[in-house]
Amino acid sequence: MELPILADRFKCVIYEKNELKLLDRRLYPHRTEYVVCRDVESVARAIEDMVVQGAAVIAYTAGYGLALAASMSKNMDREELRKMLLKAGERLRMTRPTGAELFHVIESSLAVGLKSIDEGRDPADEISRHVYGLMVRGEEIARKTGEHASRLLDDGDKVLTNCYAGPALVYALLYAREKGLRVKAFVPETRPYLQGARLTAPTLKEAGIETVLVPDPCAGQLIKRREVSKYITATDRVALDGSIANKVGTYLYAVVASKHDIPFYVLAYTGPDRKTYTYEDIIIEERPPKEVLTLAGMDTAPEGVKAYYPAFDIVPPKYIAGIITERGVFHPSEMKSYWG
Repeated sequence: MELPILADRFKCVIYEKNELKLLDRRLYPHRTEYVVCRDVESVARAIEDMVVQGAAVIAYTAGYGLALAASMSKNMDREELRKMLLKAGERLRMTRPTGAELFHVIESSLAVGLKSIDEGRDPADEISRHVYGLMVRGEEIARKTGEHASRLLDDGDKVLTNCYAGPALVYALLYAREKGLRVKAFVPETRPYLQGARLTAPTLKEAGIETVLVPDPCAGQLIKRREVSKYITATDRVALDGSIANKVGTYLYAVVASKHDIPFYVLAYTGPDRKTYTYEDIIIEERPPKEVLTLAGMDTAPEGVKAYYPAFDIVPPKYIAGIITERGVFHPSEMKSYWG
C-alpha cells in the first residue's frame, strides 16, 4: 500500500552522510522542500520552529539530532563525548514538552550512544541505526493501529478529525475502502498553523479519500446535525488514567461529540506513557503568542492586542469511546493495566 508523502516517515526524515533532511511542513503542500540540519542546535530549532510536526516525526528528528551531535565530536575522548551527548539530549528535551515519544526516543538513543562509547564503537553510527530501526518499527505500529481502527468504521461513515492524526488514520480509511466501505473525512483547518488544511486535507486527498475542509468552529454544528458519525484523532500523550493530550480543540469537539452520542476514538499507536500516571502529569506546551497574531505572514490583529496559545488540551477518559493501539481497541479504564 503506497502512502502519501506526509504519511511516509522515510520521506519526511532522511539521515545520510551526517546530514539530516527534514520535509518542511510549514511550506507543504505549496512547496515540497527540505531543511538540512548538520548539528544538534539546528535540529532543536527545526523542532521548535515547526519545520517538523507530529509526535513520531519530532521524536525521530531528535534521535537523529543526537547522531549528528556524536558525528561532530569524534576527536573527543570518551568522557568528553559522554558529556557532550548528554548535553545534546538535554537541549533536545527542551524543544517540545507535551509529546511523550520525543522523550522515549531521546532516552533510548542516549542509552545506545553511551553504551557504544563505553565499548569503543562509533556512537553516531549506532544511534543512527537505532533511530532507523525505530522508524521501521513505527511504520508497522502505524499500520496495525490503522487496521484495528478500520474495523470500527461502517459503510457511509463520515469521520471528523483534528489537526494531523498521522499515518494510522490514512491506513484506517484506506483499509475501510479496500473492504468496499464508503468513508468521508471532515477536516477542521486547525489554526494557527493550519495543519488540517495544509497537512491532513492534502494527505487524505492524495490517498483518494473524499475530504471536506471546514472552519474550526464548524465542527460542533456538524456533530449536532449528525453530519459526522465518528470522531477520530491521534494523541501526543496518553496517561495511565485514560486521559489524552492532543492538539488544542480536541477537548471541545470531544465534549460536543459525547453530548450527541458520537463516539470519539483515539489513535494512540504504542499506548500509554508508563511514567504519566494522570492528566496532571502532562505538561501543556504554550507556544509564542505571535503565532496567533499572524497567519500566512499577515497580521491578524491590530498592534497592542495580546494573544495566548496553549498548543494542546487534555480530554478526560469519560469522553473517549476507545483508545486504539497496535494491540487493538481498549477502553480508557484499561490503560492502567496496559503494560501488565
